[in-house]
Amino acid sequence: RQQNPNISPDIVLIGIGDASLDRFGEWPFPRYRTANLLEGFARVTSQQMRESAVFLDVFFNAPGPVAEDDAQLARAIAENGRAFLETVLTETENPPSVYDEYFERQEVLFRGWGKLTHIEGDWTKVETFRGVQPPLKPMGRATSAYGHANFIQDDDEVYRRQGLVVKVAKLVGEVSLEELTPESLTADERLSFHRLA
Repeated sequence: RQQNPNISPDIVLIGIGDASLDRFGEWPFPRYRTANLLEGFARVTSQQMRESAVFLDVFFNAPGPVAEDDAQLARAIAENGRAFLETVLTETENPPSVYDEYFERQEVLFRGWGKLTHIEGDWTKVETFRGVQPPLKPMGRATSAYGHANFIQDDDEVYRRQGLVVKVAKLVGEVSLEELTPESLTADERLSFHRLA
C-alpha cells in the first residue's frame, strides 16, 4: 500500500472489492455481515484502540430479505455506539406511496440528532432537495449520527462539489391561487412571500 500524503493515516477505508466478493459472495451482502463488522469493532477492549467513528456508505432504506438480519444490524449499530448512517437526498419528491413514511423516518433522525437551524449567509443559495430516502426507523434510532453523501452536478455534468449543508423541502399543503389572499396568510407567511418577491 502507498500512503497518500493528502489523506490522514487515521482514516481507513474498508472497500468491497473482488477479494471480498470471492470470500463472501454476491453484493449486496446479507446485513448480518455488516452487523458482524460493527460487533467486531465493539469487542475491542481498549477504547483508545477503537475507531472514533464508522461511516457506513451503504443504504439501509429498504427492508432486507431476512428480517432477523435487519434486527441484528440495528442492535449492532446501537451497541457499536460510533456508527453513522446516511440519508439519500433526491431532487424529485418521493412517490406518494412512500412520501409520509420517508419523511417520518427523517423525523426519527431529526429527533435524535436535531436540525441545523442557525445558518449564516444567504440561505437561498443552499442546495434544495425535495425527496429523502432515510434508513429504516430501527436503524435510524440506533445510529450515533447521520448525514448525506449527495454530490451536486455542475452544468457540464461533472461532480466537483458536495454541500456540507443542504435544505430538504417538504410539501405541507397546497393552496389554490383563488384562496391566496393577504388575509389568509399569517404574518410570517406574508413576510416570507415578501422576501421571495
